[in-house]
Amino acid sequence: MPTIKLADVYFNLNAAKEIMRKQTQKAYFEVKDKLLQAPDQEQISEESLEGLREDFDLNNEKKDSIKTQLLQKKKLKMRDW
Repeated sequence: MPTIKLADVYFNLNAAKEIMRKQTQKAYFEVKDKLLQAPDQEQISEESLEGLREDFDLNNEKKDSIKTQLLQKKKLKMRDW
């Protein structure tokens, strides 16, 4: 079984980073960037991506609201004791 050296991992990570940079002309990626997709995959449009992001944000807001309500209920119960 071949052993993986830390230098090999470092080299592979740097090589992958350089490939991504060359493909996108960017040194780093931001949250709003689309992922690189293989040419044989169905391409995601910017509109679809924005819709998915909005749905995700809405779901997170709902979760936060539910958590807040539960915490408030727990606080009220604790006061009643």
